[in-house]
Amino acid sequence: QGSFPMVVPQDYVSGGTFELIYTSQTTVDDLVWSFSVTNCATGVDFSTITESGPHMDLVVSGQTFLDRGTSTTTSPTGTTFNVYDAVTVKVNRDASDSRDTADNITGYIYGLIFNYKANN
Repeated sequence: QGSFPMVVPQDYVSGGTFELIYTSQTTVDDLVWSFSVTNCATGVDFSTITESGPHMDLVVSGQTFLDRGTSTTTSPTGTTFNVYDAVTVKVNRDASDSRDTADNITGYIYGLIFNYKANN
């Protein structure tokens, strides 16, 4: 699991996706990464996407090459980011989810990138 504090950049205009950089030790099984996105000042939870549940869940398939970094992207819906908002993104693997089929397999988070439309 990982916790990534960030401040929405000064040149932010719109959008907002999170690109998870990770690796796993499986080529065939699925891992479920669960996201929790919170505005630190207001406590507003941005953790909704089109599926139900209290968190954004991202299901990823096994990798072609083991232990090499790969990435996948997700975005919260109904989210309004503002310039200089302090946001905390927490990511953890939800191995208890029935969609996570990688029993006894480890997943590693390398980092998280915030992609957005900037005013150039």
